[in-house]
Amino acid sequence: MRHQHTYSNNKGTMADIFDSLCYLELCNLFVTIDGKPMPYRYFQEEHKVALGITLDGACPFKRQTNTCWPILIINYNLPPEEHICVENMICVGVIPGPQCPNNINSFLQPLIDELQELARGVAAVDVNQRKLFLLRAHPLTIFGNIPALTKVLEFIGHNGCFPCRFCLMPTVPGPTSGGGFHRYCPLHQPNGFRMDPLNLPLREHDDTIKTGLKVLKAKNEAERKQLATKSGVKGVTLFACVPSISIPRSFPVDLMHMIWQNLLPQLIDLWTGDFNDLDGGLEDYELKKDVWGALCEACIPSWQTMPTSFGCAVPDPRKRSYFIAETWNVFTTQLAPSLLRKRFSDQRYYWHFVRLVKLLSLVVSFNLPRDKTPEIQQGFAEWVEEYEQ
Repeated sequence: MRHQHTYSNNKGTMADIFDSLCYLELCNLFVTIDGKPMPYRYFQEEHKVALGITLDGACPFKRQTNTCWPILIINYNLPPEEHICVENMICVGVIPGPQCPNNINSFLQPLIDELQELARGVAAVDVNQRKLFLLRAHPLTIFGNIPALTKVLEFIGHNGCFPCRFCLMPTVPGPTSGGGFHRYCPLHQPNGFRMDPLNLPLREHDDTIKTGLKVLKAKNEAERKQLATKSGVKGVTLFACVPSISIPRSFPVDLMHMIWQNLLPQLIDLWTGDFNDLDGGLEDYELKKDVWGALCEACIPSWQTMPTSFGCAVPDPRKRSYFIAETWNVFTTQLAPSLLRKRFSDQRYYWHFVRLVKLLSLVVSFNLPRDKTPEIQQGFAEWVEEYEQ
């Protein structure tokens, strides 16, 4: 529990959440509760605790039709290799299914009340030093999949006109395989509108709160829906009452959901002609059926020559139900670069994929040099722009 108090890093790298700008800036601020500044700063005392909160819909049964929503607290005061262990996570509640909750705030309110109390401090005992102290704890991050965070943040979500919780990029409608439409947010839009990926119009905490209050104060339901559609915000999250939380900064991207369970499966669907019934158009990026089949067959025995320390066994990629986030990670970073080599008719699609793998390898590294951050930002911006081409 003293990891946060004793941690120091002078190597110019990011190896822990305590190297983040969010944490470092909080350390210089006084805690403010209900608009009143307290006489102490965030994480000032020896016994302060940093927390992370995660919630996500989980399917406990194989049929994957019913869901429940565990609410877990991550104790960042433990070392990184320990705070992610199941026995060290704190389950503060489970939102029952079988469907996703309509009013998630009713389940979160007890947690919010306790976080506010912890911001003020609760009496506790230091057994080693044999003294009483005020235990204060502050959440740094709240993360989960996009539907969960959409509900928590009181946003419209991925089918809204402004689906992103970080910026105000507008969407355009596009067809789906079921005959309906889905909203996308390309940088280059059909109407000629273009967004600079390195200079997006970002959401701000105060503006988001004001917009949410404006929606809630609307005269009627019709006006409320109109304002929510226009802004992408339909209310004010309960976490706005927690002093250490900033919207959307405290709600970071979840790499597991965004990359391993979203981007990579969709990229493969695009290569195999299974993405919303879209063909290659003027491009030639689709893999031939027999080539994709041979690639999948090569994955099956790969576990026999791969040390278990490298990750889990990778099954047949055609059987998606057997894939989890770790499987996609191993397949993408260790198998796919070799298996896809010289498989595309045009090798520029292969090198485009390899650049993605290199960027992901940087992102998940245990010690990320700070001077690599601009390179990663520039790399992802260029990758997305080339992807849209």
